[in-house]
Amino acid sequence: MIILEILLWIVIVLVAFRILIGIVRKLIHFPAPAFISIFLDSRARGWWQPPKDIIRFSNIKKGMKILEIGSGSGFFTIPAAKVLGYDGEIAALDIQQEMLDKITKKLEKEENSDIENIRCVKASAYEIPYPAETFDVVFTVSVLQEIPKPHDVLLEAHRVLKKGGTMSISEFIPDPDWPLPSTVEKQLTAAGFKNLKKHGNFFRYTITGVK
Repeated sequence: MIILEILLWIVIVLVAFRILIGIVRKLIHFPAPAFISIFLDSRARGWWQPPKDIIRFSNIKKGMKILEIGSGSGFFTIPAAKVLGYDGEIAALDIQQEMLDKITKKLEKEENSDIENIRCVKASAYEIPYPAETFDVVFTVSVLQEIPKPHDVLLEAHRVLKKGGTMSISEFIPDPDWPLPSTVEKQLTAAGFKNLKKHGNFFRYTITGVK
């Protein structure tokens, strides 16, 4: 009984924390601060939101040219780059130079010394600095809902995607900006994406759409 009570209180605290952070973020929009990369790069996140699943669900394959919106410290960027291989390329776009610097630092490690297909891009997701129909896949993980105008971001993603390209949005609890899957589906549809598919489960999922 004591263990159950402890677990119940942990759940209550987490839910309360998520609600509180959600309210704050609705009132004040700001990107995830660089110091939370400690969590973003944690083993716990790797267990709960495995990069290999995000890559598979997002239809990322060898030789593709892809864009990650809100790459952060590169938790998904580097595994995706390895799947793309020498013939592929990933543009890691983030509005914070501090986050992109963390990716650069990771690439200096010996285990990543052979990765040469990542391009760090400091830019706003509202104005992606690439011409139309550049990418095979555009993906974002727990980022879209942080942005004040997600519809505008999806329109930009639609612009830079090749015809038949994939837009992939992944979300997971306990992220304070976690949306219902139906919300993401509506966002994708409103931006012109079709053939929507949902992968994962209610608590951690990836939804893809096709241009």
